Amino acid sequence: MGSAELNVLTALRRVQDVLAEFVADCHGTRPEAIDPDSTVTDYAVNSVQTLQLHGRLEDAFGFEISASALFDCGTVAALADHLDRPR
Repeated sequence: MGSAELNVLTALRRVQDVLAEFVADCHGTRPEAIDPDSTVTDYAVNSVQTLQLHGRLEDAFGFEISASALFDCGTVAALADHLDRPR
């Protein structure tokens, strides 16, 4: 496995970890239930939760994330790939 693939996997795990914590807080879902092929918005059921999730992702990654990225990226895996790109 190359360095780029490893970085994407690390980013994916971070996104999944943040989502797992968020979903557990809101809905009581187990972390293992986070599916990389699901949409990010599957886990945020309203606009307030979407904003909360956005804030948690920014805190976890340490940089500003476009609010539209949660919608534009489509899946959890695609969001992880987006967040792994150089800034």
